[in-house]
Amino acid sequence: MRTLNPGDTVTVTGNNQEGIVATGTGILNASGVIVTTQGDNASGAAAHAGGMLTISSTTLINSTVMTSGIGSFGLLSSGVGSSLLADGVTVNTTGMNSHGALSREGALLTIQNSSNVTTSGTGAAGLAVSPLNQGSTLISANSTINTT
Repeated sequence: MRTLNPGDTVTVTGNNQEGIVATGTGILNASGVIVTTQGDNASGAAAHAGGMLTISSTTLINSTVMTSGIGSFGLLSSGVGSSLLADGVTVNTTGMNSHGALSREGALLTIQNSSNVTTSGTGAAGLAVSPLNQGSTLISANSTINTT
């Protein structure tokens, strides 16, 4: 298991990149972090192929995920057994088809506890579940979703 601590900052520039990611049997806990990606098809926080990622805020530091670029998702959970939990997190995406949160290919994605998701761009959904594969789940509880 890996842990990112309050105040940690992750900045990634370039296409097809990810800010923080848990994959396979990996487990990542990130609390009070700031993640920024700039580039097309770049996700801020992702869980793939059975990975488990928890991103949360602390009393003093709000976790924030920001992406800019075409097809760049704030939160992405992809693949059977993958799980991403966003607890009290702020997500901002800018770009065409840049969804705030996307669950696909049998994955679970949960957004809760005053999380705030804002998207800006043509075709950019606040929350999305891929219709191409069955069994994906996206849960949103006590959160705010905005699209412009």
